Amino acid sequence: MASAGFQVARDEALWANQETTAGVVEWTDKVTTFTGAFEDNGISLFLVLTYGNSLYGGGAPLTETAMDAYANFATEAVDRFGTDGTVYEVWNEWNIGAGGVSVDDRTAASYVELLSTTYASVKAENPDAVIAGP
Repeated sequence: MASAGFQVARDEALWANQETTAGVVEWTDKVTTFTGAFEDNGISLFLVLTYGNSLYGGGAPLTETAMDAYANFATEAVDRFGTDGTVYEVWNEWNIGAGGVSVDDRTAASYVELLSTTYASVKAENPDAVIAGP
């Protein structure tokens, strides 16, 4: 990718795959491999922190507990992958159900609450982190 002139790559980390035990985030080989390859080749990363986790209801994090858990997942991502050249997106296409998944009770207000909760959690530990929304 670098030899083709790419400077930024976009990929995702599925929350459910990284946190299989409540409160414990362990990064899969897939995620650590692609993030390492991008870093080794001087490619910045746009990492989308995606989708629900059955430990917290399975759908979008709409409860305070689920939002706090998602915010912890995002904070762990920034702790692990850093702030140098990486942008972290909170969720993706909040108002669109994909793969047969409904949009539950997702509203603009619930997304803003998730984004605000996540932003505050990440910035408390990593003030230089860049947090984005869809």
